[in-house]
Amino acid sequence: MDNEDVQENTRNKPSFASIVYTTIIIKTFLKNLKKESQLERMSNYHDDLVFNVQPSSSRQNNIDNEVTLEEGNKQNNVEVNEKKTSKEVNQKIVRNISDLKINNPLPKDEKKLKINIYFKKIFKKSFYKDILFQTINRSGDFYYFWTLFVSIACFYNLILMVVFVYDNVFGDLYKIWIYGNIVCDVIFLIDIFVQSKISYLDDGIYVTNWKKISKKYIYSIPFLLDILTLIPLDIFLIIKKELTYLRLNRLLKCYRFNEYVERTSMRTGYPHAFKIFVLITICLILFHWNASFYFIISVLGGTNSEDRNDWAYTDVKNADPLFPTCDVNIDDHMGECGFNETGRDANYTLKRETYIDEMMAYWKDKMYISKYSNFTKQYTLSFYWSSLTLTTCGQQPYPNAWQENILEVMDTIIGVLVFATIVGSVGALVSTGNRDKAEYQYILDGIKFYMKYRNVEPLFQKRVIQFISYLYNEGGFTDDNKILDFLPKRLQGQIAVNLHMQTLIGVNLFKDMEPGLLYALVLKLNRVMYAPDDYLCNIGDPAREMFILKRGKLRTVDKNGNVLEVLEEGSTFGESSIIKLHGKLNNDKQTLALQSIGYSDVYILKRDDVIKILQDYPKERENLSHRIRKLFEENAEAKEKLDITDLGTTHSIEEQFEIMKEIIEDLDRRITEAYDKFDVSSSVIKKKVTKVEGMYKKSRLKIKEAYKNSLQIRF
Repeated sequence: MDNEDVQENTRNKPSFASIVYTTIIIKTFLKNLKKESQLERMSNYHDDLVFNVQPSSSRQNNIDNEVTLEEGNKQNNVEVNEKKTSKEVNQKIVRNISDLKINNPLPKDEKKLKINIYFKKIFKKSFYKDILFQTINRSGDFYYFWTLFVSIACFYNLILMVVFVYDNVFGDLYKIWIYGNIVCDVIFLIDIFVQSKISYLDDGIYVTNWKKISKKYIYSIPFLLDILTLIPLDIFLIIKKELTYLRLNRLLKCYRFNEYVERTSMRTGYPHAFKIFVLITICLILFHWNASFYFIISVLGGTNSEDRNDWAYTDVKNADPLFPTCDVNIDDHMGECGFNETGRDANYTLKRETYIDEMMAYWKDKMYISKYSNFTKQYTLSFYWSSLTLTTCGQQPYPNAWQENILEVMDTIIGVLVFATIVGSVGALVSTGNRDKAEYQYILDGIKFYMKYRNVEPLFQKRVIQFISYLYNEGGFTDDNKILDFLPKRLQGQIAVNLHMQTLIGVNLFKDMEPGLLYALVLKLNRVMYAPDDYLCNIGDPAREMFILKRGKLRTVDKNGNVLEVLEEGSTFGESSIIKLHGKLNNDKQTLALQSIGYSDVYILKRDDVIKILQDYPKERENLSHRIRKLFEENAEAKEKLDITDLGTTHSIEEQFEIMKEIIEDLDRRITEAYDKFDVSSSVIKKKVTKVEGMYKKSRLKIKEAYKNSLQIRF
């Protein structure tokens, strides 16, 4: 019975394994909490977007396969590509990160092969079929440069359409204009075909079906404008060539010029300068057209007046200039150049009108006339009048006819509205361009006042001011994170990869690591700028960062002040500090100081960020620990194996629970064994005690008598 009770108690005792099951409930709860952050991290990463440059060994295969790919129908290729699984897409990533070379040019042989393949494609039917049915991306280079050609054609019409109101224009220029019109009309006709192939977004996805794209374009306003633009009204020029204004409908195409301006503003590195250039161009076009209207009205009213104060254009206002053949101040050594006015009244300069005919006769043979064409004189004076009138920057003669009044009123309205807008736009551009300088001056003045108020040493004040000037000149006042916050996480990651991935791959600690790990590490790099002689870290400081030098020079200094090494661009320091080690491998303190020689641009990777990232990459974590172990062994700083808890902080929640489960199961096994041993030993002891009790009961009288006898003997 006693053995059965012991076994029953053993079965009914609480097992430590049940604690693990309870812990799993907690694990599930914590896992759900972390699930959202994990999904966000994984959704922002894609191998193809991080390492989109193929190794050189795979280029030849891609070139060989290119002809085969082009021979098929692009529509079928798109449908097949849509059926690919994510696993097949992931197989396209770079197999060896060390082979990654950004902007690596193709060898000459491969370039020749590409050229040959291109010309082969031209002679294939599929090439022309692709031209007809392949869609165009509105953000692509082809569409941008094609829009440039269309804009040039629009600008051509804006300028030359009204030039023929002036004299001496019809002739060779008219023939050139006719040929130019034909070229522009062909460009506008091709543009209809191009716009019918421009893909658009539908539910966030580009539509590539040519029929759908064409249908959408046909029912749009731009298509109506394009059709009205190509109405051949200028065919009546055959009857009367002066009807150049019949091409006014071509100006409906100018909406494409506006599109080119918008796309150039996004592409150019000098958007403010380009906007000012566009505003100047608009002003010149307005002056040009208004000058033409002014001259037309002048011709209608007559240009034969000799009154210089007449509102209309007259030849008297813009006569050919006269130039003397000699200079009184230079060539008149003998007094033969200038008109002799000696003996005249003291105020002869006020009475020259009395002998002006005499002066004209004297200078008649000592001057020459610089003759200009009627077109030059008419256009320059009309353009001058137009610019003064539209900008309201000069008092012009009063109009004398109703046509002149209408033009003056229209010019006043345009001058007030349009040029007020233009001046406001220029002011906004100037203020925007000076915003960084104003912010720099504000910060500089504030720091100067603070240091002066706090009695900072002059030498240190000078150093601070020099550092701020360096930041301003190098664009250090711009907040990179604030700018990039407007972009999606994936685009932010691509920018970070483009800037830092080559440097990170160059670190021996991260060579041949998983692309996802490198991608996550790149996103955690923080940029810091240091002034000359600044210490990035001192001996004895907590070792929690790895430093990657992007620009400048750094030096490592020992405790005696000796320079051990000079680090240049791409070098790293503190690789072993990104993971905390224990025991003799303790790396909590810096053993060397790191100092900036000049102005340096450094990216810092913190230990806490690395620990969080490694939780999702257990295999890479072990590889990293092995490399750090090897690094310490090379430095003769460690001769022991890493314990399971050395990298405990880098384990994920699931792994930590697995470790806890193993520990608990081991404790449960040991306690169970000890409990079983205790049960066995206690059972044996109980049997022996029971046997002793039985023997005592049987021999109790004898024991008592023996005890009494022993007492009697003693006494």
